[in-house]
This record gives sequence, structure tokens and C-alpha cells, in this order.
Amino acid sequence: MTWQLRRAGPDDLDAVMAIESTTFGTDAWTASGMLSELRNARCYYLVAFRPEFPGVVEGYAGLFCPPGAH
Repeated sequence: MTWQLRRAGPDDLDAVMAIESTTFGTDAWTASGMLSELRNARCYYLVAFRPEFPGVVEGYAGLFCPPGAH
């Protein structure tokens, strides 16, 4: 199986939250917290999808890059 990655944005919130809540249950981030992350210029989130189904997000990952981080 092959996946492609692209930068996530606010339009991906529902798909990311579906994975987040299924995976982490009561420890999941809130939708408002995740939306804040997706909008934060210092955060870099990626979503994974199969090339034949570009509208179906199957995974995500995030990285926070504070000022001065290399």
C-alpha cells in the first residue's frame, strides 16, 4: 500500500478528530484545541491518504517548531 502526505489545514479538522477520538478516547484533544494547532504557523501537521482516495485521511502527525528550534 502506498500513501501520500500533504500539509493539513483547518478543512481537515473533522477527519483528524475522527482519528484522534477513536485512537485516544477520553485523552483525545478537543476539536477547538486541534483547530488551534492546525491554524498555528509554528505547528506543522501532515495528513496521509491513498493516492486513489485523496479525500480520505487515514493518518496524521504533527510537529511543533518553537522559535529558535533547529
